[in-house]
Amino acid sequence: TSVYIGGGFAGFGYFDHAIQEVRIYNFALSPAQITVYYHAKIQSLEGQVSSPGVNFMAVYYRQNRESTWYTVIGGGNPTAPNLTFYSIGEQFSQTLSTKPTSIWMDSASSCTVTNPVLALSGTERWETNGTTFQPPASGTVHLLYFNQYLLNASFQVLFGGSGYGAANLSYTSLGKASYTALSESGTPVWADNGTSWHVSPVLAGSGSSERWATDSVTSGLVSGPARLTFVYYHQYFVEFLYSVKDGGTGYGSPQVNYTAFGGAAKAPTGVGVWADAFSTYRFSNPLPGSGTEERWYTPVPNGT
Repeated sequence: TSVYIGGGFAGFGYFDHAIQEVRIYNFALSPAQITVYYHAKIQSLEGQVSSPGVNFMAVYYRQNRESTWYTVIGGGNPTAPNLTFYSIGEQFSQTLSTKPTSIWMDSASSCTVTNPVLALSGTERWETNGTTFQPPASGTVHLLYFNQYLLNASFQVLFGGSGYGAANLSYTSLGKASYTALSESGTPVWADNGTSWHVSPVLAGSGSSERWATDSVTSGLVSGPARLTFVYYHQYFVEFLYSVKDGGTGYGSPQVNYTAFGGAAKAPTGVGVWADAFSTYRFSNPLPGSGTEERWYTPVPNGT
């Protein structure tokens, strides 16, 4: 099989003299690589000796042939990111593809990629954890872009108290478990699409007789941008008791109406419950079994 270099015709071509070496590779150069080798600043590898006493030097760059592509995790169709790299000392930019593309890169240089890729809404993005890197010796540059949504999470405490800690939000970002302390004004976090988030139902600093707890939904799934607000109530653990003076028979135990998580609640006496701090309670009065001729009555059925 005849192989023609240059013009492709026997006896004719782009070279007007003999050349020492020809190398033929089993892959095609990318447009960016062609630009590199034809760039005006790149010194010519061929020259003509025309004067004595002159030294000529060629600079060779150590390069890695890298197979580059990106993959989207979590869905969506982002704009393709750009890869900025160096080849033969010059900087170039190439749009990445979801299919592997070969690029020659200077081995000791630095590469960067577009990060993050933002959606028009500003509350959705695709983020990678490999923004800046050197061409790896493995010859593979595979970037993972995670589809993420913006969550604005906050917490507030009702009925005061002191000694409690901030609510902590656990979520997944870039495929890894993440945690952040929330504030009352709101804390923005980027969470991976399709993953779960969670907050503790009880704040740090709570104990066996005093706590700050929430009845809000404390876990969910990331499926879009969201504003999450968690309301914690300052509560005390109390037990409502009663006694009967002067005896008798036929009466029943009272029930107690109290407030928990800002709403009305009921409990029998002798049972410990968590009640909102500084809220009111009321015993049923008179006792069940009381009638028009006999009753069991308390003058102070309610309190705080």
